[in-house]
Amino acid sequence: MDHAPRPAPATPQRFSAPDFAINQRALLLRTPHGNVFWDCIALLDSRARNTAALETRIERHLHAALGYEVTTFIRTPAEIAAVAAHTPFDLPEPAAGSGALSAVFLKTAVDAEITRRVEQLTTDVDAFHLHGREVYWRCAVRQHETRMSGARLERALGGPATARNITTVRRLAALAPGPSQGYHS
Repeated sequence: MDHAPRPAPATPQRFSAPDFAINQRALLLRTPHGNVFWDCIALLDSRARNTAALETRIERHLHAALGYEVTTFIRTPAEIAAVAAHTPFDLPEPAAGSGALSAVFLKTAVDAEITRRVEQLTTDVDAFHLHGREVYWRCAVRQHETRMSGARLERALGGPATARNITTVRRLAALAPGPSQGYHS
């Protein structure tokens, strides 16, 4: 395994770990909350058809390596770029330090019943926009000040989800390889 020095918080850093889990390279962006962008180019090309099976395979390897369950959400670099570029609300993004816009990643697209349940969570403080396999959450106050929580949102969604601040998603999109770097969507 190649080791790279730990970067300062929120500093983009490329990291390669060819001997880990399923022998794929990874791109890493560390924040105080910890975020990993795993670039499985060999497995996410045009021949890849079963994302759920690949997520399960990665989850099994992570469980074996770490000793606990790690829910995995796969997105191609093109999908991450689309999430970063999507404009879910007609309102300006909350100012830094006063609120947040997050992309909540799901395993599958939601149906009408889940959409209804998530829309019922909307308040003066929290707004939601469902788009494909993502839910965008606009919180008008700091997230620790709202009554909404990740657990409450997961209950409404009926399954696991993981949220990332849109700034983090944009940084990940900027790190992702494009067609000139060998990625083919």
